[in-house]
Amino acid sequence: MNAGTVADHIGRCRDLADAGVGEMMIRLAVLTDTRPLELWAEVIDAFR
Repeated sequence: MNAGTVADHIGRCRDLADAGVGEMMIRLAVLTDTRPLELWAEVIDAFR
């Protein structure tokens, strides 16, 4: 999430989906902090 807001990531993911991408991988640098995972959950929910 360091590269932007949840809305920024949703926009990037939407652009990828529009280009035909069906899957993507993310990397969470710090596994002891759950906040980045919670923020990515918001991004994932936008595509349900």
